[in-house]
Amino acid sequence: MRDHHVDRNRFQEEEEKILRPIRNSPLSIFFQNSELCYTRICNPLPGMEGKDVIGKTDDELFSSENADRLTELKKRALSGITLIKEEVSLSHQGEEFFLELSVEPVRDKRGKTTGIAGVLVDVTDRKRIENSLSRSEELLHRIFDAIPDLLSVQNRDLQILYSNWHGGYDYVTPEQRKGHSFCYDAYYPGMGKPCEPCHVLEAFRTGKTVFLEKINPRIGYVEAHAYPVFDDSGNVVLVIEHIRDISERKRSEQRLAKINEVLLEFGTDADENIKSLVALCGEQLHASCALYNRLENDWLKSVGQWHTPPDFPLKERPEGHICSDVINGSSEKIWVLRDLPSTSYAQTDPNVMRYKLKTYIGKAVSFGGVNIGTLCVVY
Repeated sequence: MRDHHVDRNRFQEEEEKILRPIRNSPLSIFFQNSELCYTRICNPLPGMEGKDVIGKTDDELFSSENADRLTELKKRALSGITLIKEEVSLSHQGEEFFLELSVEPVRDKRGKTTGIAGVLVDVTDRKRIENSLSRSEELLHRIFDAIPDLLSVQNRDLQILYSNWHGGYDYVTPEQRKGHSFCYDAYYPGMGKPCEPCHVLEAFRTGKTVFLEKINPRIGYVEAHAYPVFDDSGNVVLVIEHIRDISERKRSEQRLAKINEVLLEFGTDADENIKSLVALCGEQLHASCALYNRLENDWLKSVGQWHTPPDFPLKERPEGHICSDVINGSSEKIWVLRDLPSTSYAQTDPNVMRYKLKTYIGKAVSFGGVNIGTLCVVY
């Protein structure tokens, strides 16, 4: 009897040696009988004691939404199926736990299933980190997508790992990128190689931010930036490419340069200066023709023309003409008249129907505070 008592104590001591490290781990080891009542458990959920669990089922310990998933999996184990790392979530005392369940049937000597044995691994911290990373990634994607410029993240092979391209300029979108995962295939389908010079490759080579302006056939003028991304060893592992459409800015610069060129070439010949200014307006506004008309001795005279028809009258009575109303109006107003055949000017201004004019844009020209003429373009 004494030896039996000693053996039992020794067994408990050995069991305690095995269970001690488990109690300090995120593992919960348990046994349940065929009725799925707990018979033994090590490390119940925080806030639970083993004595509170023994003899109870999951339905008695947890709410139905928590217990249903556990019971379903454990019944499968009772049917003879071994389950590995099934993810479950449990709420206890207002806190949510994420767990990985591994469970298998327990059989007697005759092979009959008498219960189950299982392990629950607490992965709550990992799950929270994953959720946090997922939210951060979602936020990053939203930030990328909110930026109107084109952004992409590329590796050393110029493969696009992420971009905010949404089909603008006929680019290949991320969803369409199968077989078109390279930057140059998205920008220049069919070319099959990087364009020259390649700012992304330059950033990989030098480890420095690269900036250049270039012409893209689908956009026009662009500003291209390439920003290197380094690993812990200081190696460039990724490059962020930033493309900004500056076509309109370039057009504005070119228009301004042309305006400055015309103005700087003004000489002493007023008629030549007027011709240059009228031509400038016509070209910059992409008009059909441009005119500078002036009131002289009760006549509306055209003293500057650009692309006017050969039979265009250079002198007419002003009554009913659009330019006459512009001259008699505010010097600050810019007149924009569309669909001219539907306006009253179709009856009063002979040029509207004579030359099939559709649109008129004009502004009064003043001298000494008095409107003396109008500069206009027509389409």
